[in-house]
Amino acid sequence: MKHGDLNSLLVKPDKAIDVHMDAEGLNYSCTTCHATDNHVIPGRYYVSPAQNSHQRAMPHDKENIIGCETCHGAAPHQESATLNDHIANVSCQACHIPGIGRGGKSTLVGWDWSTEGKFDENNRFIVKKDVDGNVSYHTQKDDLAWNSSFIPEYRWYTGGMDYHCPDGPVDATGIIAMNNPRGAYGREGAKTFPFKVLRGKQVFDPVNKVLIVPKLFGSKDS
Repeated sequence: MKHGDLNSLLVKPDKAIDVHMDAEGLNYSCTTCHATDNHVIPGRYYVSPAQNSHQRAMPHDKENIIGCETCHGAAPHQESATLNDHIANVSCQACHIPGIGRGGKSTLVGWDWSTEGKFDENNRFIVKKDVDGNVSYHTQKDDLAWNSSFIPEYRWYTGGMDYHCPDGPVDATGIIAMNNPRGAYGREGAKTFPFKVLRGKQVFDPVNKVLIVPKLFGSKDS
C-alpha cells in the first residue's frame, strides 16, 4: 500500500518521504495520478478482485486501473534485465516501500478493545497521549499502539482480499484475519507485497459467536 496514513508531511515532502510528491522534484499532487471524475477516485485496489496485472492504462483509458506499471511499464529497470525478471514475483512496492511511518510520523499498529470504559474521578473520559502526541488510551477507544520507521510485513498476494464480515463466525481461541490477502507461494499471479498489519483485541458476542461493532457515539448510558 502506497499511502498508508495521510499526514501533514505530504504537504511539502522530500524525496525520502515520497519520490513523486517531492516538493523539490516532481512535485505531484494526489490528483496528478488519481484524476477524479464526479468524486470517484481511481485506484486498482478499490474493486474486488483488485487489478494486479502489468499494464499501461491511465484512468481515462481503462476504467479505474492505475499502478506502478501504468507509468513505468513492465520493464522499468533499463539498467538491469535481471531486476526486470524479478517483477513477475516481486511487486514494485516490496523494494520501493522499505519502511512504514517514515519521517517521524507514527502509524497505528495495535488496538486493544478489552480495556475500554475507564473514567476519571469526575466520571469524565480519560485521554492519554504518548511522547509523540498520539492517543495511547481513550475511554471510548481503549489502548492504542503506534510505531514509526519500521519494516513492513510481507505476504504473497494475487490482488484479492478475503474480508471477515460482521456476521461471520469467530473462534475466540484463535486469531481472526479481518482483511486477509489472497495468495501463496507458487500460485499464479502471486507476488510478494509489503503490508502494514494492525493487530488487536476485538469485542465479540460469546453466545452467537460473532464480532460486535462498537458504538462510539451517544450519551454515556445509551
